[in-house]
Amino acid sequence: MKRWSRIVFIGLCLLAASWAGAAEFSSALEEKLTTVKPDDFISSIVILPSAVDIRALDNALHARKATVAERNAEVISALKYNAAQNQPAFLSELDVMTRDGVVKGYTPYWIDNLVVIYAQAQYLESLRIRGDIEFVTTNFSPELIEPLRIPEKGADMRAPHNPLDTETTTPGQNAIGATRVNRELGITGQGVLVANCDTGVDGTHPALSARWRGNFAPVSECWRDAAGLGHATPQDGNGHGTHVMGTMAGRAISGVDTNTVGSAPNARWIATNTINQGTGSNFDNDVIADYQWFANPDGNINTTADLPDVIQNSWGVHSGFAGYSQCDTRWNSFILNCEAAGPVVTWSAGNEASSGLRTPAIHSMSAYQIFSVGAVDAQDGAAPYPIASFSSLGPTPCTPASPDNIKPEISAPGVNIYSSVPGGGYSGTYSGTSMAGPHVAGVVALMREACPDCDHITIKDAIMTTALDQGTVGQDNTYGHGVIQAYEAVLAVSNLGRIGGVVTDGASPLSGVKAYIASAGAQTLTDVSGQYYIALSEGTYSVEYSKFGYVTQTIGGLTVVIDDTTVQNVTLSLAATGILSGVVTDCFGAPAVGATVELLNVPVAPTTTNGSGFYSFTIPQGTYDVQASGAGCGEATVAGVVVTANTTQNITLPSDPAYDCSAPDAGGYSACENGDATGPVFNWFEVAPSAGGPGTATTITLDDAGQSVALPFTYRHYGVDYNSVWICSNGYVNLGGTSTAYDNEALPSATIGAAVVAFWDDLYPPDGGQIAYYHNAAENAFIIEWYQISHFPSGSNSPETFQIWLYNAATNPGPNGDSQVRIQYQTTSNITSNSVGIGSAAVGSTYAFNGTLDVTSQGLENSRVITYGGFTVPELGTISGTVTDGSNLPLAGVSVTVQGYPQNDITDANGLYSLTLTPGSYDLDYAKLGYGPQTRTGVVVVDQQITDEDVQMFALPVVTFVDEDFETGAPGWTHDAAAGWVDNWHVSTERALSGTQSYKCGDVATGNYANLCDARLTSPVWSNLPASASLSFAAQIESEISGVYADSAYDGGWVEISVNGGAWTNIVPTPAYDKTFRYRAGGGNPYSGPVPGGRCYAGTITTWTNYTLDLAAYEAQSVQLRFRFGSDAGTNREGWYVDDIIGTGYGDAVPDAPANLTIAVSGTDLVFRWDGTGPLYHLMSAATSDGPYETIAGTTAATTLTIPVPADGTRYYVVVATNGFAVSAPSMPRSLNLR
Repeated sequence: MKRWSRIVFIGLCLLAASWAGAAEFSSALEEKLTTVKPDDFISSIVILPSAVDIRALDNALHARKATVAERNAEVISALKYNAAQNQPAFLSELDVMTRDGVVKGYTPYWIDNLVVIYAQAQYLESLRIRGDIEFVTTNFSPELIEPLRIPEKGADMRAPHNPLDTETTTPGQNAIGATRVNRELGITGQGVLVANCDTGVDGTHPALSARWRGNFAPVSECWRDAAGLGHATPQDGNGHGTHVMGTMAGRAISGVDTNTVGSAPNARWIATNTINQGTGSNFDNDVIADYQWFANPDGNINTTADLPDVIQNSWGVHSGFAGYSQCDTRWNSFILNCEAAGPVVTWSAGNEASSGLRTPAIHSMSAYQIFSVGAVDAQDGAAPYPIASFSSLGPTPCTPASPDNIKPEISAPGVNIYSSVPGGGYSGTYSGTSMAGPHVAGVVALMREACPDCDHITIKDAIMTTALDQGTVGQDNTYGHGVIQAYEAVLAVSNLGRIGGVVTDGASPLSGVKAYIASAGAQTLTDVSGQYYIALSEGTYSVEYSKFGYVTQTIGGLTVVIDDTTVQNVTLSLAATGILSGVVTDCFGAPAVGATVELLNVPVAPTTTNGSGFYSFTIPQGTYDVQASGAGCGEATVAGVVVTANTTQNITLPSDPAYDCSAPDAGGYSACENGDATGPVFNWFEVAPSAGGPGTATTITLDDAGQSVALPFTYRHYGVDYNSVWICSNGYVNLGGTSTAYDNEALPSATIGAAVVAFWDDLYPPDGGQIAYYHNAAENAFIIEWYQISHFPSGSNSPETFQIWLYNAATNPGPNGDSQVRIQYQTTSNITSNSVGIGSAAVGSTYAFNGTLDVTSQGLENSRVITYGGFTVPELGTISGTVTDGSNLPLAGVSVTVQGYPQNDITDANGLYSLTLTPGSYDLDYAKLGYGPQTRTGVVVVDQQITDEDVQMFALPVVTFVDEDFETGAPGWTHDAAAGWVDNWHVSTERALSGTQSYKCGDVATGNYANLCDARLTSPVWSNLPASASLSFAAQIESEISGVYADSAYDGGWVEISVNGGAWTNIVPTPAYDKTFRYRAGGGNPYSGPVPGGRCYAGTITTWTNYTLDLAAYEAQSVQLRFRFGSDAGTNREGWYVDDIIGTGYGDAVPDAPANLTIAVSGTDLVFRWDGTGPLYHLMSAATSDGPYETIAGTTAATTLTIPVPADGTRYYVVVATNGFAVSAPSMPRSLNLR
């Protein structure tokens, strides 16, 4: 179904200047009048009849494509004309009533023809019979749509750095495509003005301060202190408005780091603080005053630089308000009048889920008014995005509803949105439609930059028609028209052409090449096929093409024509490489063993120094910033290191207090952690029965609960002895108290008193996990473990696992005479909102508080251990070495693990690895895909020494289990169709990747495939699959896809697998399927392939594309594949071609046996010769021909070996081949008798 534009044109109408009817009173006012005395005062809104129909004027201006300046001047002139017609007489009457004490005050407005008055009930009653009054209602005070903060979900919800540079963006902005618009189109909101009607904005926030319009324009037209709080410049006493404005336009730049949280990060902004400030006047209305101000901030209709392009609203009223009417219309006119004057107005739908939308967002005045936004969860990045559980749903019950009663209009990300908050910080814990609305408002700002005179009708129409449809096909009461798509919406209102093409290295496509146009501020990256496209306005451009490891190339004189593509293909050459190496010295003057060395802002994996502190990179020649860290020292950066063919850069690490133990607190407790020069070693002892531990589970299963447990010894804490502890669900042990406080504080804390605090936060045992304890007598310790305990609220999915060890004061006293304490963490999820430390009610030591660390603290992480009380410095040694391949070349990416221990490492580009362990004997495993595994047993570690352990690994042979190009009739392959369906598979000569034939599902001639295909091409059975098997195939396809829904297809192909003769199941190749089957095939018949929602390949791919199937999971099993193609009864096309099916894996690791062994005597030597394929050989000897051949007489990589003549007479010899992990069968034995 094709979407259509809902733009309609309505002629301009003028109403009669007189009002013939009696005044209408709202139901809210009628109710109020029944509860008050005649002389009681009521704050009310009195609406007078208007001569000019602003709705008709709005549509007329749209029809003639008026500019924003023309709109603003004409609409404001009409509004002021309406007010001038009949307000003067009424205002004169109010002056008289004020002098008589009947009216206490009033405020007239022109944004709608109305007056807010504070008058006696009896005077309001007298307005019923007036001919110059149209409508009277109670005054209102709006309420913020409060966000649903989920503080334990994690504060920093940003996406990783953009690969184009050092910019960090948010999942929400990436999901809607705003980041893509900023990047590829260079459209960032430049020259656009945004506004929000909210709680204010922190005007000093680094993400916003530079772009407040009041920096250079009169403050009166850039900030409205509607709440009368005396704030001369923007401030925010709530935080909501700052978060909303950040999502619209936030960006902070610090050095090379850019933190972008807004859709339109270069837009300027203005704001008011009307909402939720607890202030106001009975004879005024701040929201009406706001909208009058928004329509013309500087009071001059001949200027529009002050006029906001978009206004975001996150407020409304609900059933909790006195006199509430769900379909109250009292605000609609002045909102629509303001929008007619130029700004686009957006609304958050509300957080009431199925209870419906708030007023005024609930109204559907037209297809474009009032425009409300629902919320989706886009945290995982990939569509489809589920609707947020709280997002208000339609339909609207209000009438009239035009053109329909469906609500909301559009959806956007609104769950765990990361944005600015007052004080200069950020939060990713805000959820609500209040967070979704500003995403849409920010996109409107981008559209206004692309089309400055596009009005609200054009902009909203483009947003709706380009949205990503979700849920029920077409518009629905959950998502509206779908999820907003910024890139498509901006293009819909833009006049652009494109530059595009393919970048290769001369032979193969290059992905990840940056195409950058400085003059337009636009850039993009090539995809996996090397393709790139950049949309641009008409003009001539220069494009710079760059990729790490290649020589940058700039091509100029590229002319862009609207609605056309300028093709520019590019070939990049490899840059010359060089070696950067050096020695890292730690802050104690010794070689920094195991230090991390990295090259900043380039895609090169960090390396680790070896036992001599040595590091090395082989990298493209150029200039780099080199950073080293670790070894219990600070971080050192050397900028601008020029790498030539061979460059040396030594680095010395500075000292860092974070790697020192803390100074003793007033009670004598000093904190040390692993990583400190004298710190402890992480040593997890599992306690929880749920994890297989020997401990006892507590009875703590409720929220904010605790349990008292007796200790098996005396524990001394800040000079006081304790024989029992109170274990609290919220991550701490209380001594002498029974606190269950969840609101954490810094230590010492009078709230919880004497305590050991491992993770004080609002934890939530009802979601699962276990709290347990155990007396480890061998360690003289009592251990309490919180195992997989999540945070409040339920469903936060952020479990923590940590322990507190309390030691016997008699056996393990610290320097202060108190018991020693150990706190350690197996896994952590959210480490920014808790307290960690130790204390009494008056004295204490804080390791961390809500993410702020003590100067000597490194911070919580997995495998962190913190001790109090002077533990002995552990003995440590190092195993390091080099792993090489069969050619003695360094082998990178080898996983080195210690059997039975968590320590592990991966070899770097030079084959180096390093492991730090306590003294002892260890068994090490070495593994890499495609290579035979190696094990070294009994490797000894000595305190403060380095044990060298070099290893050689040999490549496994590659085994091919299928190589089918269909040139010989494809033996063993079959094809059929499900009963009642059509099979179109056949060997075809129309297209082929290699040779002249391929398999095709389609017409045998040049026609199209049939209707109602369910055609299945089935392979032979491939038995006993080799290790790490994979299969590749090449394909082309031309099939019917949806012309409306970009992700959808009606016909397409996919692959299925059967294992060991079992059922056929779908298997996903790489690249993955790119389309989704939308409808059932054939006029409602059941479809034997995937039901709607199944994935497939479809569309037009007429170049041979390679696909890969991972079959490693089926080692030693039998598999069959089938290629399946389905079609409906509609449009048919060429079909699906498949060719060059190749399956490989790794075969038997045992080398071939040597042959043709000969022995010759040469003086006092024996010379042995043989034939073989290696890679290494052992010459073995025995006293008899039957062996055993246990004595190694020599080892060589050659096929000849010379040894001295043995002195013991007759000996028998064999040669075996080895690859270091397997040994071949022996050669035939040969003997020599020297007696």
